Amino acid sequence: MGLFRFLFLDKKYLVHTAFGQEMRDRAVSGFEALDISYDLVQKMNDTGFGATGQSNIPLARNSSASKVQYDFYVKKEDRHRCHLN
Repeated sequence: MGLFRFLFLDKKYLVHTAFGQEMRDRAVSGFEALDISYDLVQKMNDTGFGATGQSNIPLARNSSASKVQYDFYVKKEDRHRCHLN
């Protein structure tokens, strides 16, 4: 958790991490269905597969899921409501 988030933001608790656009969209739908406000932090990850980005891992090969990470933060009182499938 970043120092800025700890000091100034009320949504401090990481409750879900999604990789790729499809997983992010499912998580957003889940939070909206439960009427939970959240902060979304997007991070770009290095795949570590070399210059071509090729991988023998099907998920990494077939999408950009391994490159983009989305972290969902919520308020302390909403942590128990965030059991997303």
